[in-house]
Amino acid sequence: MNLKGSDLISDGDDVFSDTITAGPVNDDLTFELVVDLHSGAICGITVTGLPDDGRIDVLLGKSFLNCAIGRDRTGKLLLGRVVDILLAGRVASNQPFDLPAVVRLVETEGFFLELVVESTVVTQSQSVISLTGSVSGLSHSLSRFDGLTELPNLGFIHAYLAQILESAEVRGICVLVLDMDRFSSINEAYGFELGDDLLGAVGDRLKSALGPNVLVGRLYTDMFTAIATDVTSDEQAVRIARHIQSALAEPFHFDDVSSVSVTPSIGVVRVIAGSRHNASEILTMAVRARGVVKRSGFGGIEIYDEQHFRDSSKRVLDEVLLRKAVSDGTINLVYLPIYSLSGMGMVAIEALMRWEHPERGQIDAAEFSYIAEEAGIGRELSRQVVTMAVEQSVNLWRRFPALELRLDVNIAESYLRDSSVALELIQLLESRSGQHVPICLDVSVGSLSGSSWERGETQLKALADYGVGLNLDNLGEDGAGLSLLARLKFDQVKMAKSLIVQLDRSERARTIVQSATEMIKRLGSSVCAIGVETPDQLSLLRGMGVEYVAGFSLGRPMSAEGLEMQIALNGLSM
Repeated sequence: MNLKGSDLISDGDDVFSDTITAGPVNDDLTFELVVDLHSGAICGITVTGLPDDGRIDVLLGKSFLNCAIGRDRTGKLLLGRVVDILLAGRVASNQPFDLPAVVRLVETEGFFLELVVESTVVTQSQSVISLTGSVSGLSHSLSRFDGLTELPNLGFIHAYLAQILESAEVRGICVLVLDMDRFSSINEAYGFELGDDLLGAVGDRLKSALGPNVLVGRLYTDMFTAIATDVTSDEQAVRIARHIQSALAEPFHFDDVSSVSVTPSIGVVRVIAGSRHNASEILTMAVRARGVVKRSGFGGIEIYDEQHFRDSSKRVLDEVLLRKAVSDGTINLVYLPIYSLSGMGMVAIEALMRWEHPERGQIDAAEFSYIAEEAGIGRELSRQVVTMAVEQSVNLWRRFPALELRLDVNIAESYLRDSSVALELIQLLESRSGQHVPICLDVSVGSLSGSSWERGETQLKALADYGVGLNLDNLGEDGAGLSLLARLKFDQVKMAKSLIVQLDRSERARTIVQSATEMIKRLGSSVCAIGVETPDQLSLLRGMGVEYVAGFSLGRPMSAEGLEMQIALNGLSM
């Protein structure tokens, strides 16, 4: 291990005193401990007097920790490398020590020894020292270090943070929590063995980059932490985070693959010694700040503030409630009318999710669909929505069999990643024997990016071959979507509301819509403008050649029952 006692333990402190619980030890247990004086490495330990086989030999390479601690009989705390801690007394400088002395050792796999050193013998070559005495504590249950990365684990990190929070000498504390973006994809692509090797390499690189004055540890899976002291400003904290980003920017090289690249998302929290927050709360704050980075993108840095706590608490509650709603099947659909600009008759309806939140009332999909995706229930939610929409379209067809109306259904990114989607939807439609209105899937531009594209494209092409229509939704949202038009044939392209609302006040927006409309139509797709709210926008869109429009001012979303009633009374007219 690269951590030294002097890096982690201040005079008079005992890092392990609150956690070590040695098992009962036979008074006759004795030990001999052999240490290399030059390197400080423990060469071996022999314990005799055990009742089972009378002897155990522990041959140690890297497993025993250099942060073991000891005190001589005067109470003096012995610090430094293992040699010093084990009472070699820095032989060259003849530092005094008084025997007997108590030494505690902790091994990475959980082996703990408390030794009473009664005598020492240094070889004539001054290269090896032998320490002997009795064993006062022995346990195999304590582990303070991560076996994979050899970094301090959560228990050690928690104890260390609690210790420095009480220190009068520490001016400011900075805790950073980071994880590797899309780490699961690396495991999927290269296997768990390489993933483990990568975590070890990340740990080594973090230790090397941050140096001995920053404690680097592994919390769990691909989540690491770094704890620095004497950090008194956000600027200093951000510099440390930037240093971490730079350290991990260089690709990692392994024998079986050319290189693997990672980007960290980093949450940062600063506190002072004596903070009202305890160690667990501070680590949680940093994790929440990291979560903010994850929700807004990847590879960023976020400094914690109290708003994170409120937002995170609210989001956790919403996730619990949403899971229950999906499990109970209580997500509802409403239908937004889509009109033809040539005659202003209704030609399609777009299924929109609504959730009856127990505290906030009815909320639309934009406010909860991202929660479903992050919580891992987006696939099931989309499945329910598609099934519900098809069932309601069957009822509509049965009541109005001559109705010429298309049903558009929004689907989530996670839905497209499921390799059984096409087969499942085709089986659902087959079971209805074609007795439903025509179905189109609305695919958001954000659902067909990165790793989602290959699997999503296969599913969409299979559905298109069966006869399910495909619409590209939200073209122009954050400037995205144009590249997808070159990859796949869409029946219709829907322009984002964020672009349409600028038409009557922005010449640039009008130019973009006009040019995009001409291009899309040349590709063989129709164009629909979503979010039309004013007569001027309607007139402009008609002049640009846009064929279809939707907006609350034209027709508000209706329940399935309300839609049937409107069609019964007015047909497809506005």
